[in-house]
Amino acid sequence: MELEERLKRIVSDCTRSKRSEHQKTLKEFLELTHEAAVRTAEGADLSSKLDNSLHNIMQALKETADYLDAAAHIEELVFNSTNGCIYDIPTKTKRPYEAYQDDIRAEFESGNISFRPYVYVLWRAKSPSQFLYIGKATDEGRLLGSNHVKLAASLPLSTTISLVFPHQSKPENISNLEASLIRLVEFETGKIPVNNAKRENLDGHDASNRLEALADLFQHLGEKLDPFID
Repeated sequence: MELEERLKRIVSDCTRSKRSEHQKTLKEFLELTHEAAVRTAEGADLSSKLDNSLHNIMQALKETADYLDAAAHIEELVFNSTNGCIYDIPTKTKRPYEAYQDDIRAEFESGNISFRPYVYVLWRAKSPSQFLYIGKATDEGRLLGSNHVKLAASLPLSTTISLVFPHQSKPENISNLEASLIRLVEFETGKIPVNNAKRENLDGHDASNRLEALADLFQHLGEKLDPFID
């Protein structure tokens, strides 16, 4: 299975699953917020249980928004753009590191693809299916360097080297693409790629922006109500 086909399925599953989860959690958050407002208006102190529940629900909302943002970034940067694309390089396992360097160099020299910054995914499609490492290449030598320990450890286990190009290879697009792919692998498999150490920072998209707007609204309401609560 090519990465684009699999990634489209993951994006679809993630969007459907996390949107439903996000809406359910948001409804629960609004109900608890209403309860908290009523108790405050009646002069009752918020119980620690209610306060903890609000905190936990807000954390859950942020987490679902994070996954939804990742899916939205992939759709915007790759699938719904004219210049975004995914290029798969089939390879064989357990070869000398130089052989992988030759494979990658040959693809660029063939004229099939031209260099611009991209994100690469080292993975196995089956037997067993596994994502080994996701990184970004901002110069032509990134995938050809021999001093990249995690890259060198991942290549001999991979059956495909996938190069993912956003519609524009701006630094922020490359960073968001890398972070989004790591999160979608986490959604799909329950963990980030084998040799990645962290999730990487992701800029907010629609879901996070709406959540931030909601937080701003509650802050504004709190400021307006503050003189009456005293």
